[in-house]
Amino acid sequence: MGVSILITAAVLLILVIAIKVFNAKKSEPDLLEYFKKHPDRVSCCFAENDRPIIAYQVDRKMPLASVLKIMIAVEYIRQIKLGQITPNQTVTLDQLDRYYIPYSDGGAHQNWLKNIRHGQSKLKRTVTLSEVAEGMIQYSSNANTEYLMEVLGIDAINRTVNQISGTEHDPIFPISSAGLMGTYLMEKESITFHEMKKRLESMDFDEYKSISNEIHRRLSGDEQKAFIRRFNNRTSFNREIQLISSQRLPAGTTRLYATLLSRLKQLDWFDDDAWQQFLNLMRRPVREGAPVAQILSKGGSSISITNEVLYVKDQKGNWLSLALFIHEPSRKKLKRLERKTVSFVLQLLLDSQYRSRVAQELNS
Repeated sequence: MGVSILITAAVLLILVIAIKVFNAKKSEPDLLEYFKKHPDRVSCCFAENDRPIIAYQVDRKMPLASVLKIMIAVEYIRQIKLGQITPNQTVTLDQLDRYYIPYSDGGAHQNWLKNIRHGQSKLKRTVTLSEVAEGMIQYSSNANTEYLMEVLGIDAINRTVNQISGTEHDPIFPISSAGLMGTYLMEKESITFHEMKKRLESMDFDEYKSISNEIHRRLSGDEQKAFIRRFNNRTSFNREIQLISSQRLPAGTTRLYATLLSRLKQLDWFDDDAWQQFLNLMRRPVREGAPVAQILSKGGSSISITNEVLYVKDQKGNWLSLALFIHEPSRKKLKRLERKTVSFVLQLLLDSQYRSRVAQELNS
């Protein structure tokens, strides 16, 4: 999986000079027209104080990519609250490295490592669990994510997901491990590339999840990373295989993620301390003078996916929530959509009249 698209970075930068966003309206009609022409590829939910204003295909489950890491963060906080784990417990970087698959995350894990080692006189060999969680959310490290899945337990994560969302969210499985499935099956079942491709396309969700969990277990016990070296090759990065893998990711709805904050506060264990921990993980820096007070965000992307979840608190104390999921198989179209989506998101956040116009157009 790749790291998130640049919407979050753009929000952080452009909110400081917000007036510029209103000069970028030429792309609006094209983007909205794409939404309407491809209702099977787009889902968008925008809420003000948990009240949906824009609701376009909000109950269609879409592949989540790294957006699902929000749910793992929620389970991480739950287990801290129950005393099952502590944020200060340590893990060696060698343990995390077992799950690192080179060239699969757009440099996210290496960027995180560079950050935690910055200013260290000696090479850092251990980190705390809280640093691992921050790396999962702030940098979208897939290795950190899979380590946390091992520590927290995949079944425990999915029980919490089910409690929050019911049928609005697929069960989570190790999506980074799943990227090695094709090459693993070619050797294990002695099948050709084309047979493997058909196998990935035709297997049901439960089998796909099961094999992903199997690969995850193999990585957990593989100190020498022999499994990754064997199966992380050019075939695993084949575009056709990556498109299939993107389609097979756990899916969820934008209605769920746009209203997640209120759902979390309904959980009996999610008290003020849990809320503060959630803020600390999800919060992005906001410069003085920005038109908003807080920004929480998590994106997700792949070869055919560009997703963004934003929770923005304005200066009046209102919470604006956006979940926008796009699944576009065409590389060229996806790149064009990513560029246009940046200004679209900013206008939704900053211009209430624009929100009303989009709502009228999409909700109809």
